[in-house]
Formats: sequence, structure tokens, C-alpha cells
Amino acid sequence: MPGIPIRDIDRIIVYRAPPHIKSGFFGIKRASYPKGYFPPHLQKYKASLTGLNECPTYCFGKKGQSYRKCLIECAKDLDAFKEARAKKEEKLSQIAQKAKAIREKKEAAKKGAAGAT
Repeated sequence: MPGIPIRDIDRIIVYRAPPHIKSGFFGIKRASYPKGYFPPHLQKYKASLTGLNECPTYCFGKKGQSYRKCLIECAKDLDAFKEARAKKEEKLSQIAQKAKAIREKKEAAKKGAAGAT
């Protein structure tokens, strides 16, 4: 059982123990964050800041897959989404270039070792 400080007694969550634990029927743990609280490192993803909170209003009246597709299209249209996607693609491109350079060095080393024997 985890130790939970007295000051966090109001944040305790009781849950069913996983099936691989046979010694008890339940477990306790501390809730990560109080409801409605956004930790500072997650503030940039808050829906009201990114504009994603507007998408359900935009897609009102649609149901099922059409609603899902509408939400995805709405998110794609947001500038924040585009900027984040561009940064991610740039980072992936840099990683791919580094991996290619490493592979080329290894192949050159193998050819050099094969030619020396």
C-alpha cells in the first residue's frame, strides 16, 4: 500500500485491485490533480487556449463518424495544430537525417574493413 499524507486525505481514490493481486479486493491511491486544475506544464494544451473548445459547437448536429470526422477537420484547421504539426515533422526530419548519417558511416566502416583484409 502506498503511503498517503494526511493533508491529501480528501484526494484518495479507492479502486478494484488488478486480477494478478490476490491478497486484497481494493487498493487506494492519491488523485493526480484536483478537478479543474491544470498543471503549468500542461497549460499550452488547454482546449480554451488552443481553440479546440470551438470544434464541438462547429460540429453540432452531426452524429457518429460524421461528428468524429468533423472534429478532426476542425482541429486540422486550427493554426495551433498546424504549428505543432510542423514542429513535430521538422524534429522527425532531423532524426531521420541523423539516422541516415549513422547508417552511412557504418556502411563505410564495413567497406573499409572488408577492403583491408
